[in-house]
Amino acid sequence: MENEKDSRSTRSRLIWTLLGVFVFYLVGVFVRHGYGLRWEINNKSGVALHDVSLGFVGWKYQQEIPLHDLAPGQMKRFFFHPCMKASYSFNFTDPQGARHTEQGELYISGYDNSNLTVTILPSTAVEMNVPTPRLVFWESWFGFL
Repeated sequence: MENEKDSRSTRSRLIWTLLGVFVFYLVGVFVRHGYGLRWEINNKSGVALHDVSLGFVGWKYQQEIPLHDLAPGQMKRFFFHPCMKASYSFNFTDPQGARHTEQGELYISGYDNSNLTVTILPSTAVEMNVPTPRLVFWESWFGFL
């Protein structure tokens, strides 16, 4: 009789633990969704970049996010949630003082939660991945790492 109670309590603890982990994951999905796009900017050019910024232009909407300077090999990661559908551009000044602007290929929407990576290559060329919109974004707490 006592063995049966022990197995029930072990089983119920396991079920409650699994339920708690699932609820924690589900809360993380909603929290991550609220943060919007995750931008990752990698400077693989071998030189310091100055006046780095991301620009967003939409209908009656224009915003620029300054990222200041990027040292060689430095990576910056941040979250941004545009208020509406917008085109985006990546801007920086190289050590010779020339201003570079790279326009994104697609528009991003105000509810997009993709991960976008911008890589500055040694020739100061910019490589940007194309955001892939998803119906449901299942990334949870690990999306913040």
